[in-house]
Amino acid sequence: RKNIINNPIIRIEYPIIFAENEYFVDLVDRVLPLDAFAKFAGYYLSEGSSTATKSNYHVCVYQTPEKSIVHQAIKTTFDEMGYNYWTYFYRENDADSFTISNKDLALFMRKHFKHGSHHKHIPSWLKNVPNKYLALLLKALIEGDGSRRKTKLESYSYSSVSKQLVDDIQEIAVRCGFSTRMYLTLPSKTGFGKSM
Repeated sequence: RKNIINNPIIRIEYPIIFAENEYFVDLVDRVLPLDAFAKFAGYYLSEGSSTATKSNYHVCVYQTPEKSIVHQAIKTTFDEMGYNYWTYFYRENDADSFTISNKDLALFMRKHFKHGSHHKHIPSWLKNVPNKYLALLLKALIEGDGSRRKTKLESYSYSSVSKQLVDDIQEIAVRCGFSTRMYLTLPSKTGFGKSM
């Protein structure tokens, strides 16, 4: 087990740990800084998928190289996570796939964040962390499936086919100081949208 913190630790709410004036997340086989994990979770929810079979445990995040700033941010986040990963060009999505092969991580993400775009959500334990981590999560979410709106104010939109994820994003956006509204876009394959 890779542990980057020393005792004493305080368990806030599983899997959140507080130690050395920082927050961490217990990912079964290792403990990671919450700032890196919050960004990773945001990219997973927006642009990711996971696989869990008898011989195949992967967590992937997809991003086109054309969005160079976000592409680099995802690479940096994967570096910060500390797992071995590889990238390859995924023609179906016309994007690079950043892929971690790790059973504990794949099962953790599927248990706490679900898989499949219709079922993803933000777990309550992550919504309860301090706002500075929620801001990192929100930024990564918007970099994935969101966009900056052309207004004089700082304004963003986010779309998802998961109503629960949209509700969760609205909750953390309010915590981060945004006012929000939700709208339903038809046809249904476009899904729910969140404007902030």
